[in-house]
Amino acid sequence: MRVWMLAMVAPIAGCGRIGFDPLGARGDAQAGEGLSGDAATCSPFGVPQPMGINAVENDGYPWPSNDGFELYFASYRPGGVGGSDLWVAKRPDLTSSFTAPVDLAAVSSTTNDREPSLSADGLTLYFTSEDRAGGPGSVDIWRATRPDRASAFGSPAPVLELDTASADRTPAISTSGLTICFGSDRPGGGGGYDLWCATRASTAAVFDTPVRIVELASPNNDWTPWLSADERTLLFASDRPGGAGLSDLWIASRAGPSAAFGSPQPIAELNTASDELSPALATDGLTIYFRSTRAGGAGGEDLWEATRSCQ
Repeated sequence: MRVWMLAMVAPIAGCGRIGFDPLGARGDAQAGEGLSGDAATCSPFGVPQPMGINAVENDGYPWPSNDGFELYFASYRPGGVGGSDLWVAKRPDLTSSFTAPVDLAAVSSTTNDREPSLSADGLTLYFTSEDRAGGPGSVDIWRATRPDRASAFGSPAPVLELDTASADRTPAISTSGLTICFGSDRPGGGGGYDLWCATRASTAAVFDTPVRIVELASPNNDWTPWLSADERTLLFASDRPGGAGLSDLWIASRAGPSAAFGSPQPIAELNTASDELSPALATDGLTIYFRSTRAGGAGGEDLWEATRSCQ
C-alpha cells in the first residue's frame, strides 16, 4: 500500500452570513467570527462519514469549488497518468452526491501531483508536484489556468516566487486570490513543516516573499491550511501535542487580516487517534471535507465529510 509523503467563500443568498465555529458553544469565542462577517451560533460537526467517491487506493487533499458543484482531490487510483494524480468529482446540485471522479489529465503528470486548491472563480488551480521538471526541486507549487469553467485547464507552470529547493506543499488560495498559504520545511522554520503565507497586490501580480506564521509554529509538522474569506480564521493540520493523536485538525482565529493569530485549538469532534489532515470548508459553512486514515473508509487514506447546523 502506498503512503502519502508528509506530505470560497461567499454569502448564501437569502441565508445571511455564517460564522465559522467548529467548536460551537464549547470553544474560543473568537472562533465564531472567522468565516464571512457576522458570527452565527453553530453546533459542533456531526460524526464524519466516508465519501462515496473513495477508492481502495489513497485519496486525499479535498478542495470544494466555490459553488459546491465540484470537489478536487488527489488519488493513486487506476486510470490516472501515473503516481498520484489530480481528480475532480462533480454533481448537478448541492443535494446530490458527487459522481464518478475524472482525472485531470492535462494537469497531472507521471510524478506525484497532489494538494489542489481552486480559486474562487474556478479559473486557476494551484497544486503541488513532486520532482516535476521545471520546478526548483523536491515538492513545488504549480498553477494551471483555464478561460472559463467549461474548459479544461491548460499546461501548468511552477509558481517560482513561492518555490524553493525544499518541500513547498499544500497551497491554499484565499477567496480574494490575493493571499496564499502553504506548508514548507524550508530553512527559517521552527521544525518540520511550518505555515507560510504570501500576498500580492492583484491577481495579475506575482506573490511577495512568503512570511512564516510565527505564532502558529511548533517543533512539529504544521501544514494543510485553509483560510476563511475574511482571512480571520485558519484551519490546518498538526501533529503537535494536545490533539487526539498523530495529525489532527486545528483552528486559529484573529481579529483581522493583519493581526496575529491567537492560540490554536484542536477541532475535537473531528479528530481521532488516526491521521486527520487537509480540512476544507464548503461555502455555506455547514460541511467540512478532510482526509483521514481512520477505520471505516475504503482503504488507506480516504476523503471524509462532516456536517453541522448554524443559526
